[in-house]
Amino acid sequence: MSRRMHHDPTAFSASRRGFLKGSAATGAAIAGSSLFGFNPMLVVAQDEAPQGGEFKTGAAQDAVSMHPFMNTDTASFGYIDLVNWLPPLRYNPESMELEPFAAESFEESEDHLQVTFSLKQDLLWSDDTPLTANDYVFSWENASNPDNEWPRLGSYEPFIESITATDDYTIEVVFKDAIATSIEKASNALAYVLPMHIWEGADWKDPEANPEIMSPSVSAGPFVLQEWRKDQFATFTANENFFLGRPNFDTYTVQLFGNVNTAMQALYSGEIDEFGPDNENWPDALENDSVQALQWDAPDNAVMYFGFNTRLEMFQDTAVRQALNFALDKELITSELTYGLGERATGMYLPTSWAYNPDVEKFEYDVDKANQLLDEAGWAMGDDGVREKDGQRLSFQFIYGPNNDVIREQMATVAQQFWAEVGAEVEVLGMEWGAYLSLTREGPYDWGVFMNMYIPSIDPDIIWFKRDAGDAYNRVGYQNDRVFDLYDQALLEFDREKRKEMYMEIQQILTEESPWIWIYYEQGHTAFSNRIGGVEINDLGLNDEWEWYIEE
Repeated sequence: MSRRMHHDPTAFSASRRGFLKGSAATGAAIAGSSLFGFNPMLVVAQDEAPQGGEFKTGAAQDAVSMHPFMNTDTASFGYIDLVNWLPPLRYNPESMELEPFAAESFEESEDHLQVTFSLKQDLLWSDDTPLTANDYVFSWENASNPDNEWPRLGSYEPFIESITATDDYTIEVVFKDAIATSIEKASNALAYVLPMHIWEGADWKDPEANPEIMSPSVSAGPFVLQEWRKDQFATFTANENFFLGRPNFDTYTVQLFGNVNTAMQALYSGEIDEFGPDNENWPDALENDSVQALQWDAPDNAVMYFGFNTRLEMFQDTAVRQALNFALDKELITSELTYGLGERATGMYLPTSWAYNPDVEKFEYDVDKANQLLDEAGWAMGDDGVREKDGQRLSFQFIYGPNNDVIREQMATVAQQFWAEVGAEVEVLGMEWGAYLSLTREGPYDWGVFMNMYIPSIDPDIIWFKRDAGDAYNRVGYQNDRVFDLYDQALLEFDREKRKEMYMEIQQILTEESPWIWIYYEQGHTAFSNRIGGVEINDLGLNDEWEWYIEE
């Protein structure tokens, strides 16, 4: 599935192409929203490409549901994007500027307090019902209702005063204050749309009361859900009413596999048409003549990190977090476990970002420094090799998910060994994906460290560090008023250089305080069957799945 920056930026996507597969998310991944575009000059024109056939992509994790306003995992958004993703605007990969998508045009007021979208007037739901501004406003009004517990509400509610339909094809977004990202934020707030003629009066949360949550009957996107058998497969059919034209594939199926090796064999044998291998399988994909192995850099390349649960007393001490950061050989992990796909990370922004700070503390591997910090913090080494302070052992649980991800298991085990050298007792626990998401987002917060991947957006404004992020995004419970104030101030600043100074300071603080350990930046990658054509790489990653076709 094509890559869009929209879901949980702390998501884990095992396919790592588009972070839309569950052998690795964006959980719905889901979470630092942004918009993607495509360049039609890069591919065979839609009306010239061969149409027909079945496309199958592999995944190792299934969606939780198809509710665009209740999920944060990437696997779920991999399905939802095919049905409900229809933002007014998205980024053009050549200019990196926002341009109309579902909108015909847009306008921002001179005071930056209002953004107006004029929708295309030929938008249709797959059941031939007109898709109008009323559908977008209905979706927003329900999603922004605090009782409905939209995980991303904190990214919009503090800034947006109202979203209204002035007529069937005009949407007016009014902001509380002028902010630098008003156009992008307005479009992102409307990125997912539900059919008012079906959802009106339906239960918002309970799939038993509202079957649309698990099985949407109509689509605004390129495909329509045909059948979903949990943990087996989900099949979508081409939407004849998609506003950019019917997709080339007749059907699009996500096939679930119990492990990555089985999925790789299915790809090589032609049983499926695409799969994003785990890092350890990537060298084999590059050498296999039966597939097209693609690798790319993009603004949303994932950042692997470890997060300290700062709710625990031991991790409220910055010195302890810094010590464990120094004690971890991140260069070794990157060189040995990414198989050529990783670059050592020093922060949450990619080196290609205009906000990137190259001058932060790198926390190079230094056992002596780690031991010094722990000694000075009062953690004395015990006879059994485990440090203690005031009767408390430096002992904690390191959780990761899903438990069938070999690379994550290896990383957790390596961290356990490095941290043992400085007196930390670490229990490694691999978890089933759904349970892992629930524990890190909702608690109980008795674990010490967790592992995840963060998916950046083009603009450096990020929800999960912010004051109103909530536990679903700020999973480590980190609180820093200076960081929160800087993020708020940066949104109000229209001079990019002044904004940059604020983000540079944010990175300095976050790196020094180490609530997260940044491990590596990972390139996007996936492998396609040789029978699939029309796939192209642009500056935003892969082009859209509705442009792909079967060459045979």
